[in-house]
This record gives sequence, structure tokens and C-alpha cells, in this order.
Amino acid sequence: MPVNSYKIGGGIVFGSGGLRTRKDGITHDIQKKEQAPYTGPAEELKKYEFERAARNGYGKYEQAVIVSGGDTEHGEELFPDAVQTLDFYHPAENLYSFGKYLFQGDEKRRAPWAEELAGLTRESKAGEVLNRLEAYKEHKLPPGIVNPCTYIRHNRGKADYGEYKRRGYCIGSEPIESANKTAVQRRCRQAGMLWNETNATGTYGSAIC
Repeated sequence: MPVNSYKIGGGIVFGSGGLRTRKDGITHDIQKKEQAPYTGPAEELKKYEFERAARNGYGKYEQAVIVSGGDTEHGEELFPDAVQTLDFYHPAENLYSFGKYLFQGDEKRRAPWAEELAGLTRESKAGEVLNRLEAYKEHKLPPGIVNPCTYIRHNRGKADYGEYKRRGYCIGSEPIESANKTAVQRRCRQAGMLWNETNATGTYGSAIC
């Protein structure tokens, strides 16, 4: 009997009319959105995502923006006219994780180092960040630690966060990533966990409210 490839994940879909800019003039609150949790056959995921996007105005807005975790081929196939961006959460998380490895748990050194480089990344100063990371590009890292030099260089064309902020785009999806860790990694992928499509989708959906 063939084994189907399953996907567990999701996102949120919203239009510019559902955004409220915070006092800092940069970040946003998403006040009107549709949750899009998904658990099911991998081949049905594209149809599901496109339907949710169309229902929320895709094709009617002047510009569509896809915020993803770096694997943009999926988004480029479904939404070829959209701006494909790298979720800021990912380079920032990689910098903090690498800093923990680099400074061997010394938080007083790690935190300011990672905060400075994440701030430069947010301001579209990837060149400066890469220069600072150049000395570490050949480091052999333990499993689970991504080399931020390689990662940022590979995704540089999708990480112009200064310009994205100027245009009013959202640059990160912290609620989605948090839900992924809680509902997917801890609830569905650990040894001994039992779930089906219905309860896994419900768990993910409640986590991204």
C-alpha cells in the first residue's frame, strides 16, 4: 500500500485593510486575518493555499507579498506576480543560535552581538553583516546550527527589510513560527504522539489565533 506524503503547517492570510501600524511606525498588528492551518496530503496543499489567498483578495490587490521561511519555490509557483520575502524571524533566529554556539553560552557576549547583527539585517545592511561573519563562513557546526553567513548570502535577494518596511510590508511571522514549535514540533513529531488530520489541524489553528 503506497504511503502518502503529509504536510502539517499553516499560515495566515490578510490584506492591507486588516493592518494597523504601531506607534513605532514599523511593526503592525494584524486585526483582520484568516487562519490557514493545514494537515493533509502534500499534493493538496497548493490548492488549499491558493483558495485561501483568492478568498482574501489575491488578484485584486495592487501587490501581493509572500512571507516564507526561505523555500520560496513553492510561493513563486503559486503566486508568480508576488514579492517573495524571507521571514525576518529566520535570519534573526539563526544569528542568535549561532551566537550561542560561538560564545559558548556566554549570554553577556552573545546577546549584544546577535542583536546588533539582527538590527543591521533589519535595516538592509546585509553587506555589513556578511563582512562581520566572513571569518566564520567555513566553521564546521554541530547539527541544528545554521551558518548565518551562508544563509544570509543565499537569501539576500529576499531580505531587503528596510525597503519592505518603507513599503509597509510585514517582514515577520512570529505567531506562525511559535505555533509551529508548539503545535507541530512538540505535539505531532515527538515519539509516541498520536494524531489525525482533524485534531492536528485544530491544534495548529488554535495556536495561531
